[in-house]
Amino acid sequence: MKKLRFAVIALAVAALAGLSFLPALAQTQSRAMQQANQQQQMMLKMQDMTQRMDRIMERAQNLVQRLEQKMTQVQAQTQNHARSLEQMGKGLENMAQHLKQNLERWQEMIQSREMIQNREMNQEMSRLQKHMENAAGEMEEMLKVMERLTERLRLNNPKF
Repeated sequence: MKKLRFAVIALAVAALAGLSFLPALAQTQSRAMQQANQQQQMMLKMQDMTQRMDRIMERAQNLVQRLEQKMTQVQAQTQNHARSLEQMGKGLENMAQHLKQNLERWQEMIQSREMIQNREMNQEMSRLQKHMENAAGEMEEMLKVMERLTERLRLNNPKF
């Protein structure tokens, strides 16, 4: 009987010891599950961040492509403007050359006695002189505007 009592007591002590171990085991398992959940959440966050970075990279790449296209368009447009100004400059140069030739002819005509003696011819020559002076003034104004446009193109596009 003593042996049985001892066995029952030993069994009870063992059972109590086992039961006291259960909360620690449950606590360890709970921590492990929490850690697994945290790890899974971190993995999901990392996946989200990776996808977010992919989207940001794609948007940045699209932005760069659009800017490159715009720069190409701006450069082409600036080159077109420069060509136009160059052609206008050549046209203005030709106009000035023709006006100069006309002035030389006018001077030759003014030196003629016939032109000076004829009152009507003298008046017409005087009107012609005024028109040539006005044309020369307008050409100078055109040249000033073209020079300002060229300067603005240069300021807006340093490669110009």
